[in-house]
Amino acid sequence: MSLQPLIENAIKHGVAPRADGGKIVIVATMNNADLIVTVDDNGGGAQRQAVEESQGLGLRLIAKTLSTQYEGRAEFSIETSPQQGFRVRMRIPQEEQEKFPLAVAG
Repeated sequence: MSLQPLIENAIKHGVAPRADGGKIVIVATMNNADLIVTVDDNGGGAQRQAVEESQGLGLRLIAKTLSTQYEGRAEFSIETSPQQGFRVRMRIPQEEQEKFPLAVAG
């Protein structure tokens, strides 16, 4: 659910304004028991202060959701500067899954 607004932002703010288009790279890897997801674009980037003062809700809601759902164990970071693109990185801890015995008909 968190990927959709990140990709929409990359298209809207990173790729669409460029006359020659652009590039969006989505990478998901496992690091120990954590899922690391990054969404990069090669758009115009932004000043850090502009991102912090933005009225947009997408990034803020994703960060809050991750923090709440994973009780502060997840990480959400933004790397950007003018003319250097935009990168969002999420580190999501693996959840323990309950193991249920298989039901055997008989």
